[in-house]
Amino acid sequence: MFLRLVALILGLWSLTPTMCDHTDSKNVVLGVPILSAPDASFVKSIETFSCSLSNPPKEESILYTLYGNNGTKKHGDFSAHGEYTANFTLVIQLSYDGLFYCNASVQNNTAIQPVKSKDHYFRVIVPVEGAELSSDPSPAEVFEGQNLTLSCSVKAGTDISYTWLISNSSVEARHRQEGNRLLLVSVTSEDAGNYSCLAWNQLIDSVHSSISTQKLVTVKVGVSKLNISFSVQKNGTGYLAQVRCQAGRGTLPINFTLYHENGEQQGSEETHSHQASFPIPVELNRHMGALHCVAENGHRRVRSDVLPLRVVPVGGSVRLTLEHDDSGSSDRVSVRLRCAVDRGTFPQFHWFLNDSGLDSRGPFHRIEEHSRSLLLTSVNDHNSGSYHCEATDSFDPIAWISSEKLFVDRAVASRVPVTVLSVVLGCFLFLCSLVTGCCIYGALHRRRPAPRKRAWILNSTAMNNMEYEDDELVEDEYMEDGDLATAANMEDRDTVEHI
Repeated sequence: MFLRLVALILGLWSLTPTMCDHTDSKNVVLGVPILSAPDASFVKSIETFSCSLSNPPKEESILYTLYGNNGTKKHGDFSAHGEYTANFTLVIQLSYDGLFYCNASVQNNTAIQPVKSKDHYFRVIVPVEGAELSSDPSPAEVFEGQNLTLSCSVKAGTDISYTWLISNSSVEARHRQEGNRLLLVSVTSEDAGNYSCLAWNQLIDSVHSSISTQKLVTVKVGVSKLNISFSVQKNGTGYLAQVRCQAGRGTLPINFTLYHENGEQQGSEETHSHQASFPIPVELNRHMGALHCVAENGHRRVRSDVLPLRVVPVGGSVRLTLEHDDSGSSDRVSVRLRCAVDRGTFPQFHWFLNDSGLDSRGPFHRIEEHSRSLLLTSVNDHNSGSYHCEATDSFDPIAWISSEKLFVDRAVASRVPVTVLSVVLGCFLFLCSLVTGCCIYGALHRRRPAPRKRAWILNSTAMNNMEYEDDELVEDEYMEDGDLATAANMEDRDTVEHI
């Protein structure tokens, strides 16, 4: 009996360490694992993810497990003892973009609960490839004031930044960038050129980029400042008007159309110049109606003013006048002769000195203003004489009308013009009138002496025949206008009558 009791005590004693160890294992709690990993990486690159415990249990083997793809994929297990760090080497794939975390557990001991690390977001960057440029509208042709959108697309790439270039230089800041688009708002001719886009992504010092081919952006100019005019030429026995439509600016080609006032189209032509001409038969001294031009080059239609079509031949008298010209130097006398005709749509003038025709330019003269005036830059013995002009139709120079002759020499040129004399005389008369007016004003408003006090004769009955007279003292002078003096005299008379 005693031996059995001793054996039981010894058996319980041997089991005591095992029971204590089991109780201690239940009280062990692992700390939160720490996952160390890059924030981003290019696809197909090699990266290392590390997992460790800050205070792992001693003499225990820790099993680390790495999860990725937002926790849906197990990337591997790693067994480490003590403070040893678990390292996982991965070849990065596009599907790895997302959340990563690691689990830590004690191997062969299910009593200790496994612990999960904090989530770590990992970004996978795809290098840029195959940048391409497109436009809206396409082709990239717009008129001034319109908008254009350029878009940059890539065959591959994530986390992309864009740089826009025009003729290999940075695009002006006034244009808006929205993601992969460049908005050209209210374009001008300065926005025309070859555009390209540079797509790139960067991770620390590693940069991947791709540049597109250049795309030509054309900025067209709409037709503006449309003018209409005509000239006349002889056509056999009749006459032909060449009606010209001319645009101030506009991208070529331009389509010109000529209309009559009744709406009938007189002609149409698409030209690679800024003008077009339309022949219209005309009759002299007859109103052929009113015409106008319309021009367009794909933007908007522009209309000219209305042009009355009537040709009047030269007729009536021709007048020659002389003017003093102030444009010459002070030491040279210059005059200008002007020739005018009573009527004529297209007059042409010829100038003569002593019945000899003058060239358009000479040592002492110039014919200007479409032959309407003759400027004598200097009057001397060589060009003194009788001048006259003749007028005719430029489209049919058959009949000539001559003006009267005008003799011009240095004395005539130096003579003071009538207009100057008129101005001087007018100024003199004005000054005389001004002085006269001042004199009259002064005469009416000059200072006058005050009158003496009058002697008053009192009624002999009422005043016992006593006369009172003033001591003839003179008061200070004062200013008195005519109305006040008249009023005082009237008051004196009333007083005497009353007495």
